[in-house]
Amino acid sequence: MEQTNASMSNPENSSPLDDAVGKVQLAVYVVTFLVGSVGNILVLIIVKGKRSRRSVNDLYIMNLAIADLMFIAFLPIYVYNWFVPAKMSTGMCKFIPPVMTTTYCLSVYTLTFMAVHRCYVILNPFKPDMRHRNVYISIAIIWAISAVFIMPLVVVGRAEKGTCTEMWPTTDHKRAYTLSLVILQYVLPLAIITVAYIRIIFDLNRSSASKFERHTQVHQQFRKENLQIVKTLATIVILFAVCLLPGQICWMMVDFGSSDQKSLIIFFNASVILSALHSCLNPIVYGTLTKQFRREYLRYFLYVFRCCRKRWGYREHYTQGWNSHNTNTPHENNNKTETAVIRSYAIDSPLRESRV
Repeated sequence: MEQTNASMSNPENSSPLDDAVGKVQLAVYVVTFLVGSVGNILVLIIVKGKRSRRSVNDLYIMNLAIADLMFIAFLPIYVYNWFVPAKMSTGMCKFIPPVMTTTYCLSVYTLTFMAVHRCYVILNPFKPDMRHRNVYISIAIIWAISAVFIMPLVVVGRAEKGTCTEMWPTTDHKRAYTLSLVILQYVLPLAIITVAYIRIIFDLNRSSASKFERHTQVHQQFRKENLQIVKTLATIVILFAVCLLPGQICWMMVDFGSSDQKSLIIFFNASVILSALHSCLNPIVYGTLTKQFRREYLRYFLYVFRCCRKRWGYREHYTQGWNSHNTNTPHENNNKTETAVIRSYAIDSPLRESRV
């Protein structure tokens, strides 16, 4: 996009906080940086702490957290240049916008691989799961694909009067890249994810209809676990699709010459806010929908805020280390309420510069 409103530097002499939209954007940036940094780092710590018990899903979640942290790392620079306009060099223009775009490519293709893997697991319950070595290879492929997609931005990125811009040979080249990026970064991955989830839904419904299978304990446990994972992944995908949609529309409107400036401004402001906010939402989804992450969040919260331990029933002699999972006392094992289990486990057991 032409670096008009989207520039990392602020060419206007007015303060960004002169209007309500600017105040909302600043609030979103601050919340995103704080919640996103803490949340995604905590996700990495939790998954890393599982060691040999890491699942395929955990490894993909780590990749999502890394992608979000990459985006969050540039927020302080963005906000600083927002208030104190600084001249951008060509080197910075060839680095910052492409890297910020890469984070969204990493996120959407990680979600795509996760959906395809979950579809394979559910449709082939008796086949062995993917080896960790193959998961790492797939993650390397995701990074390679993302790097290829943003290489044109590295080539055409230039600094003009201290502002980053894209110097394409012709307008048609620019439009072709915008259209291809919208398809490859947004439409195609979400189409693959949708097909995968439709197949999952049909298979789970067909399995639940079987009179023999639905009464077996193994089948019920398998179905319950997969429903929980699919529910979490579907929520993450929906949030991604909603948060990235205004940005995709904004790019298409600008590069294909929309004359509706009012709509363009609306989509631009929405894309700035939602694209930043998205990078801190995944940890919140994990804590809301996944019991394991919810327990671990509470455990680390109580570890940091020691004054809250007594209120939550903390007992020093119950502690068995960070990686322990058999942490319930005999009394707790007889009282398996969710609150008791969570409490016991948690206390005692181990921007717009980018083309999005």
